[in-house]
Amino acid sequence: MNARFASARVCCLLILLQSVLFGLMDALLKIVYRDVPVSCFLAFRFLLAVLVFLAFWRGPILSDLKRAPLRRYLLPCVSMAASTVACNMAVHLTAVSTVGFLRSLSCALTPLLLIALRRRPCTARELVLCGLVMTGLYLLCAKNGLPVFGPGEILAFLAALLVACALICSADSLHYVSAVTLSFLQCVSACAICLVLGLVQDGFTAEGLISLCTPRNLSILIYGTLGCTVGGYLLQNIALSSLSARSTGLLQGTYPVCTAAAAWLLLGESMSASGIAGAALVLVCIWASAGDHAQTRSAHAPAAWPPHSARA
Repeated sequence: MNARFASARVCCLLILLQSVLFGLMDALLKIVYRDVPVSCFLAFRFLLAVLVFLAFWRGPILSDLKRAPLRRYLLPCVSMAASTVACNMAVHLTAVSTVGFLRSLSCALTPLLLIALRRRPCTARELVLCGLVMTGLYLLCAKNGLPVFGPGEILAFLAALLVACALICSADSLHYVSAVTLSFLQCVSACAICLVLGLVQDGFTAEGLISLCTPRNLSILIYGTLGCTVGGYLLQNIALSSLSARSTGLLQGTYPVCTAAAAWLLLGESMSASGIAGAALVLVCIWASAGDHAQTRSAHAPAAWPPHSARA
């Protein structure tokens, strides 16, 4: 039990690190998208990530793909890829703080989807903590009342829904493929989506490619590839091997806190007293729920893949 609790605590730290990486990236994306089309930047980011995975983990990835059925990992790959693309497009279209708030709704949508799809009820404690986190996120991100729902806000909410779906499905997929393989497949899916979008939207223009090659934008591209794509996806999928989807979604409530801090440092966006109070409320709730994260994946999860008889 102590080893399991320690492992869960480490996985909590992995999700918190992911939130820091993603929060910083949101502010940097606001800078790079002034010059480079979204689909162009993302296509190169995910293509480079795919090459990194193949360079370091080609053997284990191919081994997993040979034995795991496609249906066991297709949905979380497409969901996570589409979520990342939608979130990046939202950052380009609306305020970073608004995107952070709406994207973090996944911490509330995940338990709701579990209730609707898996018939797994929430405890009263979990519902209270989730409600307090959402209150804190609203105080943090909503400056002038509720955000107006334009195209950017719709995309950010769609990203939250897709993340919730990806968290639930990824927890099951990790019984069949490793965290590395799942992360690789999510990058492949995102790269395919971005290439199609780039071709449809004429995103691969000479001007955009030249702008991408500036030292500043190349630095952001490298950080996005290694820190947020390879690193971020791996951190999430490794954490899901010990944490439930519900716990992971709640921990990702720290993501907009990191986004607001990065926007304040890099973009000069101010934080009001209510925003600081909201950030503090989120962090207190995450800390209060830390003891609940020592759950392993559900006892109803499928058996490990392949069966022991097939491994002999």
